[in-house]
Amino acid sequence: MKWAYGITTVPSRATTTLPRTLASLKESGFGSPHLFIDELVDRALPTNTVDWRKFNLPFTLHIPQVHEQPNNLGNWYLAAWELYLRNPSADYYALFEDDIVLCRNVQSYLNALPLPQAVYWNLYLAPNNASLDHAETKGFAPSRQKGKGALALVFGRKQLTQLFKQDYYVDYPASAMRKKSLDGTILNALRTAGIREHTHYPSLVLHTGDVSSLKHGKFGTASTFLGESYDAMELLK
Repeated sequence: MKWAYGITTVPSRATTTLPRTLASLKESGFGSPHLFIDELVDRALPTNTVDWRKFNLPFTLHIPQVHEQPNNLGNWYLAAWELYLRNPSADYYALFEDDIVLCRNVQSYLNALPLPQAVYWNLYLAPNNASLDHAETKGFAPSRQKGKGALALVFGRKQLTQLFKQDYYVDYPASAMRKKSLDGTILNALRTAGIREHTHYPSLVLHTGDVSSLKHGKFGTASTFLGESYDAMELLK
């Protein structure tokens, strides 16, 4: 499978949560992410504080900050478009936040699974997002469709392009409803196209930060996360 993937980040995370996230992504199979940086999210930092070249990764700077909207969605919107524009023939597209860790070999595990045409994957299982289906077996199952965490989302090419086509998604930046969260925006937009969110039991991702860089607020701990050293390929046995 051909992947295109990136991380949305901000300058204040460059020396805090981002390095750990990059190390974990490498162990999970996502070793060369594109960094999408909303450069002026942290007003206390001058624009030249971080030399992003030190990460030896492709990066895109948004100077000044893309939007002043409460949820700061511009970085994710542009990251999703750029991933597609640079990699229009990819099979899978993934966007991660800069304050997460994953199990090992997640990419290889996902490559071994079919992604249904009417599904996108949320690799983070919030405590209040597990459905009854998760209690019966390990693996992906429909979430409660509430939009609980856009920390690690995976789309097939069809699912991502369908997202771009939805009026709800396109009109959202100018909408009076724009104070809603990114995860809910994506979920509601794709639902109109008949595409549902599936989450994974146990969680493949743990949120390490207190507050999301996309200003979602605090997340509950993924209590089912098996640890950074756990090999996700074991789930296939």
